Amino acid sequence: MNTDLISVIVPVYNVEKYLHISVDSILSQTYSNLEIILIDDGSTDNSGEICDEYVKKDSRCFAKHFQNRGLSAARNRGIELAHGKYICFIDSDDYVKETYIEYLFNLIKKYNADIAICSIIRVNQKRVEQPPEHHMEKSMSPENAYKLIYNNRKFIGVFSCNKLYKLGLFKDIRFPEGKYFEDSGTTYKLIDKCQSIAYGNDPQYFYRINRPGAITEASKTKDSKRYIDKITFLNDTEIFLSVHYPKALGAFYTTYLGDMMLMAESCKKQGQNEIVKIIDEYLKSHRRYIFTLNDLSLRIRLKALLYFVFLMIS
Repeated sequence: MNTDLISVIVPVYNVEKYLHISVDSILSQTYSNLEIILIDDGSTDNSGEICDEYVKKDSRCFAKHFQNRGLSAARNRGIELAHGKYICFIDSDDYVKETYIEYLFNLIKKYNADIAICSIIRVNQKRVEQPPEHHMEKSMSPENAYKLIYNNRKFIGVFSCNKLYKLGLFKDIRFPEGKYFEDSGTTYKLIDKCQSIAYGNDPQYFYRINRPGAITEASKTKDSKRYIDKITFLNDTEIFLSVHYPKALGAFYTTYLGDMMLMAESCKKQGQNEIVKIIDEYLKSHRRYIFTLNDLSLRIRLKALLYFVFLMIS
C-alpha cells in the first residue's frame, strides 16, 4: 500500500537530451506517493526550463535552481529539502522501471530494513548489460552488505542510485562536496548505520555509462585530482573496514586492488608519474593481503603477481 511519502532527488545538469526520459520514468511509478525534487545545478542548456515545465505538469514535482557546485552539492540540497520518510536518488541521465520504487519499498517493509538495494542494468551506446537472471531476495547485516556490494561491483556496487534509504540515515551524513567518486566516500558510512539491509536482484535501474559529458567519461581525462580523490576514499574505506568489519576486507580488496592496478596503467599512459608512484607504494604495502586473504579472488592474485613482477624488472 502506498502510504509513506518517498522523496526522489534528481540532480540536473545539462541533460536536456535525457531529462524527459528520466523524469517521465519517475512520474509513471506504480508507487505514487512521491515528492520529486529537481535540483538544477546551474545548467546552461534548457534543462532548467524543462524542470519548470514538470512543476506545472505534476503537483508532485518541485524545482530549485542553484549556481553550479557539482553532483554532491545538488544531492545534499535535495536531502535538506526532502520531507519523505524514505529517500532515493535518480541521476537525470538515467531512468527506472515503473516498478522501481515499489520494488525497493516492498523490500524495506518485508525485511524491516533501513536500506533496500536492487541490481542495475548498464546502458551504453552499443549494448545493454544485465545481471544473470535468477530471482533472489535476502536481508543482510552491514558486514554481509559490504561483501555484496564489493563482490558485485558491476551490477550492485557503491552506487547511490540503486538504493532506497530511510531519510534518518542522512542525519549526520552528506556527500563530499568538491570531490570525485562521491559514492565511494558515502555509501560505506550509510551501511554502517543500518541494522538491516535488504537486497533483491531484480534489475530495476537503467544506468547510462560512457555518456559524453558524464562523470564516467570525464574521469578518463588527465585530471590528477580524480585519481587522488579515489585513492583517498579507498584509503578511508579500508581503514574503516579494517577496524569495524575486517571480514569484509577480502571483498573490498578484490574490487579495489584491481582498481588501483587499472588506475596505475591509465596514469602511466597519461604520463602522470607521481600518481603511479603513489599507487605502486600502496600496492607494495598490501602485498601481505594479496597473498594471505582467503577470500581474495584468484584473478586479483594473479594480476597482482604480474604487476609486482613488472615493478621488479622496470
